[in-house]
Amino acid sequence: MKLAQYLLAFGLMTLVACNDEAPTDDKTVKDQLTGRWELIEATRNGQVTETLSSAYMEFLEDGTLATNLAGGREVVNYETDGTVLSIKDGRMPMDYGIETLSESALVLTMSMRDIPFRLSLQKATNVEENTEELQ
Repeated sequence: MKLAQYLLAFGLMTLVACNDEAPTDDKTVKDQLTGRWELIEATRNGQVTETLSSAYMEFLEDGTLATNLAGGREVVNYETDGTVLSIKDGRMPMDYGIETLSESALVLTMSMRDIPFRLSLQKATNVEENTEELQ
């Protein structure tokens, strides 16, 4: 009886964990990415860093990305391939791993000069106000 309970609990935990995984269908990924995402925490080499504290990524409907991750605001092209987000132009071309993507949470991983970074972002709730600040 206890074995059945453990198996049931393990199965339920597996289903819940699967819901946090990033979608792999490119259209679904782009649809979920569309909007403004603001950094809530960044780690560099496993340690929290404040260097990127005001960073944001805004995925626009035309397939471009407005971001300030490279220092100043720039609009770049991006592509998705499964759980990889690629930026090929701009000041900082980079491939990001999409660790988590949901309606309100986005977690990206990347490596720069062999140093791992993890970016935790949340979807902005008042996009109109944020967009006005950028102009």
